Amino acid sequence: MVALARYLNSADLNTAVIGRQSVKTYMIGFGEDIATSKDFLDEIAAAGGTGAAYTANSVGSLALTLQEIFTNILEGRDVTFVSPTLSVNAFNRTRNLNDLYVSVFSPSQGLHWPGNLKKYQVKNGRIVDANDEDAVDPDTGFFKETSRSFWSVDAGGNDIVDGPEVTLGGAASQLPEFNVGAGSRNLYTYLGSNTNLYHASNNVAPSNASLTDAALDLGAPGDPTRDNVIMFARGQDLQDVDRDGNTSERRMRMGDPMHAKPALVIYGGDAANPEGVVYVPTNDGYIHAFDSQSGEELWAFIPPEFLPRLKRLYEDPVTPEREYGLDGDVTVFKYDVDGDGVVEPAAGDKVYLFFGFGRGGQTYYALDVTNKTQPRFLWKKDATNLPALGKAWSPPTVAKVDVNSGAQSAGDFVLIFGGGYDEAQENYVYTTDSIGNRIFMLDLEDGDLLWYAGDNGGANLQLTEMNNSIPGRVTVIDTNADNYADRMYVGDMGGRVWRFDIWNGQSASSLVTGGVFARLGAGSIAGAPRSAARRFYNAPDVVLMQSRGSPPYFNVAIGSGYCGHPLENETRDRFYSLRDYAPFTKRTQAQYNAFTPTLDGDLVDITTDVTATVPTGSRGWKLLLNDGGSWIGEKVLAESITISGVILFPTFIPLGEDPANPCTARMVNRAYAIRIENGRPNFDWDDDESLEASDRYTELKQSGIAAEISVLLNNRFVDDGTPPDPNDPPPEVPGTTCNSGVEILGRCPSTDSGVRTYWQRR
Repeated sequence: MVALARYLNSADLNTAVIGRQSVKTYMIGFGEDIATSKDFLDEIAAAGGTGAAYTANSVGSLALTLQEIFTNILEGRDVTFVSPTLSVNAFNRTRNLNDLYVSVFSPSQGLHWPGNLKKYQVKNGRIVDANDEDAVDPDTGFFKETSRSFWSVDAGGNDIVDGPEVTLGGAASQLPEFNVGAGSRNLYTYLGSNTNLYHASNNVAPSNASLTDAALDLGAPGDPTRDNVIMFARGQDLQDVDRDGNTSERRMRMGDPMHAKPALVIYGGDAANPEGVVYVPTNDGYIHAFDSQSGEELWAFIPPEFLPRLKRLYEDPVTPEREYGLDGDVTVFKYDVDGDGVVEPAAGDKVYLFFGFGRGGQTYYALDVTNKTQPRFLWKKDATNLPALGKAWSPPTVAKVDVNSGAQSAGDFVLIFGGGYDEAQENYVYTTDSIGNRIFMLDLEDGDLLWYAGDNGGANLQLTEMNNSIPGRVTVIDTNADNYADRMYVGDMGGRVWRFDIWNGQSASSLVTGGVFARLGAGSIAGAPRSAARRFYNAPDVVLMQSRGSPPYFNVAIGSGYCGHPLENETRDRFYSLRDYAPFTKRTQAQYNAFTPTLDGDLVDITTDVTATVPTGSRGWKLLLNDGGSWIGEKVLAESITISGVILFPTFIPLGEDPANPCTARMVNRAYAIRIENGRPNFDWDDDESLEASDRYTELKQSGIAAEISVLLNNRFVDDGTPPDPNDPPPEVPGTTCNSGVEILGRCPSTDSGVRTYWQRR
């Protein structure tokens, strides 16, 4: 049985099918006296690639065991939760390039979840692969079995079809192959003696004596050797030997970028052949730098906090709960002195990366990547430097703020982010938080804390109602076009939306005024039921609106949803369109203290009325996510985006157990397109020439949790009625493409219509 299970797990049983076709063997021992055979069953299961065997001594426990096994089988499906990264055209900022970079991963029972970064292109409203064929299956919203992403080659350099397979092709296929290239891989950490990460003292290699057993948490009985762990981290093939003397190959590949959105930086070239680098964090604790053209890894960096975790990745134990490494988005600061799109260090150009650990910890890092092949350590900050910092979920926002302080670096660039996530919010019922209830402003160059808001006496802006964590991005706005930030909006776990005004040139004690702009959840509402425990995990989407004859206002769009428990269905979530009728007027702190925040009941309910009007002066509208009257757990788990007066956002609906397959959960994702001014549908999705409430959304084909909707601005070919001529390509016009993940929406708001421009002479 051991030999048979090992053969079925390691052999390719059908070479005519793409990928290795093998069989995993699960073992169940049934009965009260099965304990005497448990070791033998464990050995079979280990050889069969499934780990330890199961035991059961009753019909009920047997049923639960079978359910767990089938759930584990289904875990292997490949998914993506994060938004693709679009190529920003550094040479024409009104357009995107056509390249699309997509993070994918596959769930696993172990600590290591396989991940990858794949490249496709967007052409004429289609996502195409390396063969210029449609890459996405319209029935699944994911990649076709026959698609081949760019960079997809095997160990011999031959093109391969990777389709929806996470571990095939992509950037992962470009990583050094075990004993062939792992020795020359550029893999770095930071051990404190030299800020040049490429210096020998920071090299993750057996030759680096500073990389001690203590740094790797090794030395206990049964631990692997130092060299084995280091070479495993570098990607070298290692061999495991079982009790029978049989060997099997193991090596680390790329980990999963589950929640972390990759970032692209264009360093040079031109619009036709841009030279860029894609930076991708993963939950193995690496941040990878991939060449955007070849997919080759230029280098990878492991923060020293994750060095002790390499041993566990080497062992790859079964983990009952997901463990995280680098799980936060990357923010890029690109300072291009002459604005030509090319990074020229000699001219003073700079490129910095900023990233938090997300669910992986309470730390932020800053790297100088001005030289794309020679990264440098800038700074790191954690809870010892930032009071009451929670899990570092909030992606930093780069802005310019003039702080009257000798601590600020030249240029006045700062980072602004929320205090992070308090895991007390995982307990369903509403609670206040002891960490994460902060907003921080740091000097961009050295990470010094310049200003922060919180509910404690040490805060520069003390707000007693700021008693909930803030995991989302802070929306920062320059209201008067002087290149300095003037306004901030952010949501919290209590369902509040906060507004702040920045008074540039003031000291930290009087730099910012602010307070609650809207109370829409259980925060600050005594005795609020669980159904009202609405939480804001994402940044407000803020745009300036003005209709003829009406005062201007900032539209603040935000949706609630329990990201910590997506399957929860008791909270009655909403999507909100809030109006701030003081877009250019700053308030003193006394005015904020006297301000009456918007409440849920103050808003026009447009849920069932597609002809509703929202009067001038109204505080805005709300859309109840109750699916025509039934509260089934529909929620917003991503930021919205507004284009041409249309708000676009996805929702997620957990539908519970699938009657046809009780081992899986059913789910539906929707993409909404709603007019700002009145909440009406923007498209007639079903083409029946009448607008109903259901025309506010279209159902997506993809499984899992849909990513935020992206809008790609690029050129499209138009059919002018003439026969195609290969020597005379068809004309192009500007166009938009909307997508969630890799699923293209059937429609996208146009940007072609004229826009009124107002002039003022002083």
